[in-house]
Formats: sequence, structure tokens, C-alpha cells
Amino acid sequence: MKFFEILRKNVRTDERNYEADIIHVDDNTFKTEIVQSELPVLAYFWAEWCPSCIQQSKVIDEIAGKVPQKMRIVKINVDQSRQIVRLYSISSIPTILLIRNGLELKRMVGLKSKRE
Repeated sequence: MKFFEILRKNVRTDERNYEADIIHVDDNTFKTEIVQSELPVLAYFWAEWCPSCIQQSKVIDEIAGKVPQKMRIVKINVDQSRQIVRLYSISSIPTILLIRNGLELKRMVGLKSKRE
């Protein structure tokens, strides 16, 4: 199953705006925002200096506008969150993880379109 197929189960296609909040997470907020989350978490690992990350951010922002708060969306700056990067063995960016109860369920590495 493709990564965004999992998201499509939670994404609404009607005209209403469901905009989920995008939360910026770092090593200090990791436990409360990701591990203890009752919702599945889409974690987007990025860096300010990464051109592909800037492009991927637009896709993440668009998805956030269609998720009816059945999923938590977080952005993690790899330069500011070294412990999280080590925990999930992030070696390339952009990387998107689907996480539930702190455990990685699915991983996508590299620039991806909304259809992927």
C-alpha cells in the first residue's frame, strides 16, 4: 500500500476546510506530541537549507488543509532535533514517517507528490 493511500482514508474531498494544525516538534516536545499522541502522526523531517524540503513542505501544507483532525501532522527540523533524528535513523531528507504510539509504521524518503 502506498504511503498516501493511508492518508486518503482520512482525507476529506468535500469543499469544507478541515485544516489540521501543523505542529513544530523538537527534542523537548517529542514525547508529548508524538509518543503520547492518541492520533496517528505524520512526521515530516526537513531542514531550512534543503530545496527539496521546501517543495515537500507545500505538499504537507496542502494535505494538512484536508485532514479532518483524525491525524496529527508535525514538522521536525533535523538541525534542531538531533535525538529524534537518531531515534528514527533519519539519514536523508525530506523524510516522512507515519507513526503510531511512537512506532514507525511507514517511511517515505525523498521528494514525493501528493499522489504518491
